[in-house]
Amino acid sequence: MQLRITCFKVFGENDIFLAGHQLGGPQYFAKRYNGSAWTNVTSGGSLVDFLDVAVSGTDVYVISDRIWDDDMESYLGYPGIIGGDTYTGGGKNFKAVALADDGKVYAVGKAGAIVSYSGGSWSAENSHTTKDLTCVAAGGGWVCAAGRDRTVVCKNDGSTWQAVTNLSEKAENKFVGIAWSGGETFVAIHNTGNDGEQSYIGADKGTIYKIEAGAASLLRTGMSSSLGGIGSDSEGKVAIGGSGGIVYGNALPLSEENKGIHPGIYMLLLD
Repeated sequence: MQLRITCFKVFGENDIFLAGHQLGGPQYFAKRYNGSAWTNVTSGGSLVDFLDVAVSGTDVYVISDRIWDDDMESYLGYPGIIGGDTYTGGGKNFKAVALADDGKVYAVGKAGAIVSYSGGSWSAENSHTTKDLTCVAAGGGWVCAAGRDRTVVCKNDGSTWQAVTNLSEKAENKFVGIAWSGGETFVAIHNTGNDGEQSYIGADKGTIYKIEAGAASLLRTGMSSSLGGIGSDSEGKVAIGGSGGIVYGNALPLSEENKGIHPGIYMLLLD
């Protein structure tokens, strides 16, 4: 049996979430570790495929019930709460979810879709972009979502979504991850030429941006490896994983830390 991992999140030393599905078959799995044992996680009493997860106390927010979408080149699903309300107004068009400092939960996805959960209900928000959003992170009173064509939109508490400054749109540059890095700062990663039919030989070189208070600056580009995932801990210390077993971190400015990791590791989500 071959299994594909669709979600792996570490929320603490004794709180790990893992989900995926059987390739070519109907079997799903979702498990949570409490420090001593793994237990099954279900939605409505059934096992479903979870794509992303955020937690707030005993509440678990997920993107679930996956479909494959060729335009996004990945899986999409519904945002919802395990044992609670699922947002179906936008269809299965969402990819990532994050918990903000004020307790509001944000889910992002296709064609600039953003919905938030607060006060017991989901509501749609205007992202002011029609670009596919592939990742979202929150911290320091800010929320930032990134996606296709080098698109990043951010908002701080009580404000509306705005495009970041100092970052022009560029095709074939899809952000594959974003993480909070302390204060008003986020780190986002993409790979050149990784987005669409016009990818070219020698593409997929990693690029790292810093997003601070809604403004972008380039940290590193032209890397010899493609980047696959990014995460940070509760202090905002960042780790980035990529091809060739490369791991970068732990804080800005980023520096290479380790090149001895197995190439199969493409995602480090530490908190």
